[in-house]
Amino acid sequence: MTVRYQQAFVPTIAFGLMLAVAPAALAQGTNQPASAQTQQGQAEALPRFEIETRVVDMGVILDSEPAKATVTFRNAGNAVLTVPQPSTTCGCTAATLQKNEFQPGESYEVEVSFDPRGRHAGKHEQTLTFRTNDRNNPVVAVKVTAFVKPVVSIEPQQVNLGTVAKRTRKETLISLTGMMPDFEVYHITLVGEGAKYFDVEILGTETITQGGSQSGRTDLLVSLQEGAPPGRAQAMAVIRTNDSRRKLVTVPLGGEIIGDVSVNPPRMSLGTLVVGQNVDDVIEIRHGRNEPFRITGVEWRPLQPSGQKPTPMTYVAEAIDTQGGNQPATAFRVKLTMPDFEQAGRIRGNIVLLTDVPLEEQVMLPYVGRVVDPRTGQ
Repeated sequence: MTVRYQQAFVPTIAFGLMLAVAPAALAQGTNQPASAQTQQGQAEALPRFEIETRVVDMGVILDSEPAKATVTFRNAGNAVLTVPQPSTTCGCTAATLQKNEFQPGESYEVEVSFDPRGRHAGKHEQTLTFRTNDRNNPVVAVKVTAFVKPVVSIEPQQVNLGTVAKRTRKETLISLTGMMPDFEVYHITLVGEGAKYFDVEILGTETITQGGSQSGRTDLLVSLQEGAPPGRAQAMAVIRTNDSRRKLVTVPLGGEIIGDVSVNPPRMSLGTLVVGQNVDDVIEIRHGRNEPFRITGVEWRPLQPSGQKPTPMTYVAEAIDTQGGNQPATAFRVKLTMPDFEQAGRIRGNIVLLTDVPLEEQVMLPYVGRVVDPRTGQ
């Protein structure tokens, strides 16, 4: 009898405990959805950057003036959108925002400009980058494309005559084509250190058909004169046209004149020297066509440190190749003694070999080195 009473009492207690625990569990379950709703509300209070296009195509544009287009973005979120000034991959492309904060639902038009002046003909592609406080779109890239068509096309765009033997005239043709049927070149000015060694002549202008329309083409003859000295000759041809959109066109001119006199080594590396140390070195100077010549002097012309004046150098020239008898030499071994260097630092400049060879009265031998002072540690 007692045993059965205990068996019946235990389930009753357990059922009572379940009833006591159930309200707490229900209360806890009710709190979870409320917390989730709070978190969801915070997540929704965010800005959202939306842009209408990721590609801005400006089409075919002339290289005479900048082209412009607009791109629109919108804050599709429910919090303030922050957009700093966008960046570009080239200075030829620009976009400026008048403000940097945008309210929910607000749209904004950005003016994008591309400056083709000085750019080559053909397709161009740049990138405009927006950085935002949108977590899902912190960086948005927009491509800006354009096909540049020159008002005046030049072929070739620069003249490189390559290597030219001394006392040799070398010529080449360049053509300028304008979009106007009556286009023409009417004047040319040469500027630059080597301008006196070039000639540019207007050969004439003709009307041609390009892409179904008429254009004017002027041919020019560019010449490097026979009297150009050995070394690099460079100049700029400033060409005037009758097209108001491109009144001036510039074409670089260049050529390398090869002389008869060669120096071995072609440049000197003095390495590391000590303050107060003079330098002795030996070079060879030779006439490429085995013609006799003389060395009339040697000068030291420092470029660094600056402020030092050119001075004569001590040298001894020994003939190493003669034509026999008392004939002048066609090659020399020259022992050079450079002056003492009085201060630490980098040194560079030219050793100038003076000769009696026409157009090669001054043959440059560049040098570089470094001077240290053990007393100061410099």
